Amino acid sequence: MSNRLKALLSPVCKFLFVVLIAAHVWFFVLEWWWLEFPYFRDLLGFKNDDQSEVAIVGKNQAFSNLVLAAGLVFSWRMLRRDAVTGKSTAIFFLASIFLAGLVGFFTILGDKRPFLALQTIPAALLIGILTIQPTVLIRSHQRADPVCQ
Repeated sequence: MSNRLKALLSPVCKFLFVVLIAAHVWFFVLEWWWLEFPYFRDLLGFKNDDQSEVAIVGKNQAFSNLVLAAGLVFSWRMLRRDAVTGKSTAIFFLASIFLAGLVGFFTILGDKRPFLALQTIPAALLIGILTIQPTVLIRSHQRADPVCQ
């Protein structure tokens, strides 16, 4: 991969990681606390009589999103240290996010665009970048040229 392409991919890769991490932290906040408010339940298509069930399921889903965000932070750090282990870890969490976005897109009753825009598309792009150039996040003083430090 040319240095010019690496220079282009570095900010793109960083931006996509930040978008995915921020989105999953936001999903955590939304599902952990805000599903208790009628406005947000209505926005997602839940009825008022489902309030207690929605809160329980929301907290479970919120924790799953927090785990995905933590996994992305961990894999980003791993990629900066070791291309082989880091790539495997990153692709696992990115594939999990990609699949979660597809499941959300096909099952949520409300607006479905955020699932594609904030989960599925950024995860797919990062999987593609890491597949083409697995050393994108390794620091320059280590084994490979940096792309996404």
